[in-house]
Amino acid sequence: HNQLLTKLVMDAYNNPGFSLVEAISQCPVSYGRRNKFKTPADMLLWQKEHAFQAGKQATREEDFQIGEIFKSQAPEYTQEYDKLRQRLREGSHHG
Repeated sequence: HNQLLTKLVMDAYNNPGFSLVEAISQCPVSYGRRNKFKTPADMLLWQKEHAFQAGKQATREEDFQIGEIFKSQAPEYTQEYDKLRQRLREGSHHG
């Protein structure tokens, strides 16, 4: 999942707009023990078997979604703000 996560985070960062990426990390001490995993490796294998890519369907109730949950493209805020400031400056010269 590490390579996938790196790609998803970079894609989200470079997206002009909004992206929601779901990332799940193992915690063998708290989550692993509380859920009766014998070893950290057992927990990692369980996560690998139960993770499914966003946009696909879960096959079991305990499956969980990973990946890009939402993505929309929109003008970048600071660019739009700069355009507004420029228009206001140009408008103040006319009046």
